[in-house]
Amino acid sequence: MTMASIFFSHGTPNYPIAEYFKNQLEQMDSSVYLFEHDQQPGQDITNKLQKRIDASDILFVLLTKQSQSSSYV
Repeated sequence: MTMASIFFSHGTPNYPIAEYFKNQLEQMDSSVYLFEHDQQPGQDITNKLQKRIDASDILFVLLTKQSQSSSYV
């Protein structure tokens, strides 16, 4: 049984850190969404991400100097 559905927001340069946290959270039976695992050319990214956020139980934001300059974090 999955504990929580988590949307993990991060800047692209911080992907390795986000991937590490994703792996740790999945070991605790959580479902973690990272955009890098779901990229599909031609899709409206903004709408897709908003739907994923709305469907998640938890929004986890990795706030770093790099992510602060991203319009998607």
